[in-house]
Amino acid sequence: MSDLAKRIAALSPEQRAVFEQRLKQQGLSAPTVQVIGRRPAMEAIPLSFGQQRLWFLHQLDPASPAYNAPSAVRLSGPLNIDALRRSLNEVVRRHEALRTTFITVDNQPMQIVAAQLDLPLPILDLRALPTDQRESEALKLSMQEFQRPFDLRTGPLLRTQLVQLDDHEYQLLFTMHHIITDGWSTELLIAEMTALYAAMAAGQPPEAA
Repeated sequence: MSDLAKRIAALSPEQRAVFEQRLKQQGLSAPTVQVIGRRPAMEAIPLSFGQQRLWFLHQLDPASPAYNAPSAVRLSGPLNIDALRRSLNEVVRRHEALRTTFITVDNQPMQIVAAQLDLPLPILDLRALPTDQRESEALKLSMQEFQRPFDLRTGPLLRTQLVQLDDHEYQLLFTMHHIITDGWSTELLIAEMTALYAAMAAGQPPEAA
């Protein structure tokens, strides 16, 4: 019996009924100990134990932001937004976890990695507000962004947003779902993106992955 099947078996009848009802609403069924059906090569990959656990918990409450991993970075000084956007997408290109979504195959959770993903970088410009209102508005917008749930099936499971407070003052927001942070962290993402941004903003080729 798999670890996930053991966890399901350990649920109380009430907990299992809630779980199965949530899955039924999405046209799914609870994971079983049956052998996973044959899948197209390299398109669907079994989940790790940690991913199974987080997928299971997500099915119980898909609208919950409890497993969002938020982070904010303050940026001061002239900013090359094009270089920032390119450095972000270079990090996404280098790391499969950031291009991963989660589907079901034969009623079992599986992960797939997109060959390519162009991650948008929305910009919220607060300069039209009075100066003394910008920080509080930025905080409100940050909290709203961090609380938005993810759809594990469609992704992307990393979101970014740039909040402009003044001509040379910004907040860069990152939100990731914990299911893709296995062996990863927002701090590592930011460190790598910072190095790539420095090279791209200077017109230099980025260091090889």
